[in-house]
Amino acid sequence: ELYVNVNEFNWIGGRLPPPLVRGECMVALCRVRHLQPLLSCVVTLDQHHARIVIEFDQPVRAITPGQTAALYVGGGIICLGGGQISSAGPSYHELGLDLPTMLSPAGINDLSIAKRASVGQ
Repeated sequence: ELYVNVNEFNWIGGRLPPPLVRGECMVALCRVRHLQPLLSCVVTLDQHHARIVIEFDQPVRAITPGQTAALYVGGGIICLGGGQISSAGPSYHELGLDLPTMLSPAGINDLSIAKRASVGQ
């Protein structure tokens, strides 16, 4: 998961989408790196309405504060906006966990996924 400060997110429509205004979650697609595949996620506001919380359906490699998170709907055709990542949730390494078999690539040039797959064969 990652966090973006609400006041640092640029909504193309000029304001929070209606589900977030109502305190509901919103299903979207997100990209945090150029050329990275769009990844399914759930978007909410934190309890203080200060940060946007983006939780991915599967783990994503190396989310880093300072990168931009861009949100899309409509199968990735409609960009809702984007903002600078202020912080990310703990990594698998920080939690002392092994990486899961299904791991979203960092981008089309991320060869680590192919290397992990070939090692397992």
